[in-house]
This record gives sequence, C-alpha cells and structure tokens, in this order.
Amino acid sequence: MDKIDFILKLANSHSNPNSADLVICKAMVDTLSEKDTEKIRSCHSKVAAYICWRCNPTPAKPVVHYKSWQTYFNDLKLRKRGVYSNSRRILCRMLPYIGWNGQLKVLQFLINSSIRTEQGWAAYFLGTHWNIVADLPDKQKYKWYDLIINTWQQNHNVESAKLIVRHFPMQYVKQYVDEITAQDDYFHVALRLAELPAYNVKRELLTDNEYLYIMAKTNRDVPDELCQQALAKLLLSKAELTAFEKSFFWEYREKYFFSFLSLDDVRKFIWCFGKLGKTNLLINFYRFDKMAQKYLSHRFESSGEWEFRELIEHELRHLLRFYFPIIQLKKGFLEKMIKNNPAIRQLVRELQLHIE
Repeated sequence: MDKIDFILKLANSHSNPNSADLVICKAMVDTLSEKDTEKIRSCHSKVAAYICWRCNPTPAKPVVHYKSWQTYFNDLKLRKRGVYSNSRRILCRMLPYIGWNGQLKVLQFLINSSIRTEQGWAAYFLGTHWNIVADLPDKQKYKWYDLIINTWQQNHNVESAKLIVRHFPMQYVKQYVDEITAQDDYFHVALRLAELPAYNVKRELLTDNEYLYIMAKTNRDVPDELCQQALAKLLLSKAELTAFEKSFFWEYREKYFFSFLSLDDVRKFIWCFGKLGKTNLLINFYRFDKMAQKYLSHRFESSGEWEFRELIEHELRHLLRFYFPIIQLKKGFLEKMIKNNPAIRQLVRELQLHIE
C-alpha cells in the first residue's frame, strides 16, 4: 500500500481516532517529503488536525518579592550567617526575571563558589537558559567557556559536564570527550559528536532505543534488518511486564485502547522509525497493534484492575505469537537474535515461535 494512501485511509477511517492511531500517523508523516505532507495536511479530519497541532507552553509567571535581587546577592557575597541559605533560595528563584548583567554576576559568583551544589545549580540553570552566555560577544563568551571548564576540571561537577557536551562549541567536546564520558553517559556525548559526519557511533555502548534516537536525530541511515530486530526484541521483552508497565496499560486503556503504544519505550521506537523513514515497518506494526487493541479491549471489557494485572502477560504472550508471521521475518532472523542476545532464548521457547 502506498504510504500516502495508508495515511489518508487512517485519517478518514476513524471519526474519533485513539492515541495509538495518532502516534502511528505522526510517525508515518515523518517519512513524507514536504510536497507529500501538504497533501496530508489538506485532509480535514481529527488525525490531520493532530498532525498540524503544536503545543504552546504557558510561560512562567514572575515571582514577586519585596526586596531587590541585589539585597539577596549581597547576603551571599558577605556570607551572612542565618540568612545565607534563604537568600540563595530566593535569589535563584528570581534569577530568570532579573536583568542580563545581574544574571551574569550571580552566575559567575555561583560557578566560582567553593560549594559544589552552587556550581551544579549554576550549570543546570545555564543549561536551560543558555542564551545568557550564547548572546554575549565572542570575546566574553570564550571567557565564560574557560571559567566553566576550569571549575569543572577542579571539582568534576556532573552538571558542568552536561553543560559542556550540550552547549559548548564542538572543539571543547572533542578535546574533553574521555573526561566527559566518564561523568556523563555516553548517550549524550554520542548525540553531540554524531553531528560530525565522520564520527562513528559506538552502538555497543548504547541501548537500542538510544542508538536509534541518535541515528534519527542526526539523519543517519539504519539498515531495515537492524530496526526490525530492535523492535522484535523490544516486543519480546513485553512478554514480562514491570508493575509500572501493567499500570500504564490499565490507566491508559481509554486513551490507547490497550495498544502497545501505551508504553513509553514503544512510542519512542515508533517515533524513531518515522524519522528514519521505515514505512513498511510502521505499517506492519500498525496492523499488529490494531489486532492487539481489538483482542485486548474485548478480552478485558468487563474485567477489573486486579484481574487485568493477573492475566495481561498471558494474553500478550498469546498475541506475540501472531506478530512474527505478520512482519515476515527473513530466514535465520530469530536465530541471529538469540545469538546476539541469549537472554531472549527462553522467551522464544515460551512463545513457541518457529525457528527455521
């Protein structure tokens, strides 16, 4: 089926699409060209409206205080006993709403502080308000880079490492990559370095979800077989659910109709497949997931939460037996999965999956 026809059919076939339909539809739209997207946007339906919808966050409201920020800042500089902690708390709360020069003074004081929590807070704040430094003239900007690097090397504050890898120029990330990786997880380091076309992402240091996300965000190609294997492994893992996953299935039953997309890690995979242009994989998953929704909605139509928690794993195992024929696995696919990840051998046996 042509992907445009598939999306239009999906958009027009439901008067009230559920959240699982919307997740699949949005992922499919990510596979389209700009010209094709316009065709979808012209379709007047709730699904098309969802595609065009964008969330506008409500801006935070300034907090009103009776004293000026300079008063609280002086308490910090003078190390006033009895009021220091309270003044620091109020000043940090006021910081987004004071002038640019005032922000720079306070942040410089906190970064140079001998108290590690103050350094960490300043680095965290800059991570979410990076324009405070980014908008400075180049000469001043590089002084801030040096200031943050120097304090980080002395105290190895984790928030400073995160700030460097997310916002500093690439030459700093490349220069301190080993030190940063030792403090911050490899995922964020790889996500930044993957902006360089020549950088080879070390897949063995990442989860499947992290690897696919990096490849999707940096517009890199991933073989279809690898994507298929990652999704198959993820779905196999759902034969055994955590307490939280059971709760998500139950609590989101009216929103997702017992879809596998009730689970956050599955939704993330589908988003990545959309960005990676994996149309066939999305269509095959959609067909299986719709079957799962219909079956589970009927199975648990009159069930209470405790009965659901007792039986959901058994029903998911039953459903997963149908998944692998639907996606038409290549010969030797399951054998390769077991070889690469022996832990899933038992699940394959329990699900009674056929291995060629």
